[in-house]
Amino acid sequence: MRVFFDLNGQPRTARVPDRKAKATTEARPKAETGNPSHVGAPVPGVVALVAASVGQKVKTGDLLLTIEAMKMETGLHAGRDATVKAVQVLPGGQIDAKDLLIELEEQRRDESTGVCPGNAGRGRAPDFSDCKHSAGRRLCCGELQYLTFSAPNRLAP
Repeated sequence: MRVFFDLNGQPRTARVPDRKAKATTEARPKAETGNPSHVGAPVPGVVALVAASVGQKVKTGDLLLTIEAMKMETGLHAGRDATVKAVQVLPGGQIDAKDLLIELEEQRRDESTGVCPGNAGRGRAPDFSDCKHSAGRRLCCGELQYLTFSAPNRLAP
């Protein structure tokens, strides 16, 4: 709110904040650190391009969106194979650092057909023999995690 008044015969103006007025911008949700399903903004800026859409299957390295900050463009890429669950921003939208931009959900193997999502829709048999995710194992796409242990060499006394 602007207030006009005279001080010593001189016209003056002052801005006085209206405490009853609510903020017109809504706060965006923040990406959870450590949550692989959340894609957050690395820097504040403007969304230049949104390449992903809801329901789209993305592979590791696919472009999700582009951010413009300080006259530079930064592309955000998928870190793993997934399906886009939600897109929280539009092109031209202003964002802050760590704002939630895209939510992903993990691709799962179709249990009813046994088809790996990497082979789904390609007319291949569900035998996993050519599955690049599982190297021929029955479970694939992150369902099995292999741990390697290094055991110390023990010599018999």
